[in-house]
Amino acid sequence: MTLWLPAHAYEQKTPVPDTLSSEQIHLLDSIENEIAVPQCCNGPLATCLGRKVHCALAGRLHQFVKWLVARGTSPATIVLETQKRYESLVSTRTNVVDTTVFAIAGDKHAPVLITGYVSATCPICHFVTHELYDAVTVGELKGKARLMVKPLGYGFANRSLAAANEMGRFWDFFIGIAKTRGRLTDELIYHVADSLRMSLGEFKRRVSAPEADSCVKASTAEANACGITLAPSYFISRVRYQSYKDPMWLIDAVECRYEALQNGK
Repeated sequence: MTLWLPAHAYEQKTPVPDTLSSEQIHLLDSIENEIAVPQCCNGPLATCLGRKVHCALAGRLHQFVKWLVARGTSPATIVLETQKRYESLVSTRTNVVDTTVFAIAGDKHAPVLITGYVSATCPICHFVTHELYDAVTVGELKGKARLMVKPLGYGFANRSLAAANEMGRFWDFFIGIAKTRGRLTDELIYHVADSLRMSLGEFKRRVSAPEADSCVKASTAEANACGITLAPSYFISRVRYQSYKDPMWLIDAVECRYEALQNGK
């Protein structure tokens, strides 16, 4: 009996394997004959991959399917998740996102904008956003993409993000809380601010001020208007990303968008 694993196990940064077993190769071929890629070659993924020169999109989807097969994901889930990923990569449906309030990380002239709605108390938000921050500032997305995240939710921790942003310390404060371990308490938030030599008096005043409350409410309302109710959620050039939030696959999706822009699409 085959034991299929859940699709979204919290197993971040798992590389695509170099090789598969014969059984996995058979499953991979079967699935890729089922998945349609209309924008690329208007036929099954396997047909496109079988050509002497196949499109970049098909190659990206192949790597994703291969990764899911190696992880032991069920065939039905692989088909569903690959279709969702395909839609995320080719969609042109943009959303309204205000980029004037929160600090942006990375090269301000980078052509691709990554926007995230996060909760300051969410460990997955910390992990994924920290990886994206590293990618746009010193990693593979440097010069290609810039990053902005905004709070989703009204609590004290999210107001602390608004306060740090007002003090011009958003990103070092966010990375500071992302590096913490355990439950993010008010005391721990103050400790992070103090360790960054932020003025605690000013920070405490801003966290409790009506402006911070209005800021997080506006950010949350904007997220809700885009259909976002769970954190983390990300947009790439204002197009909602609805595939795996493993940083590897988010970065791959950004690379895909960057290449499309370079090709005038």
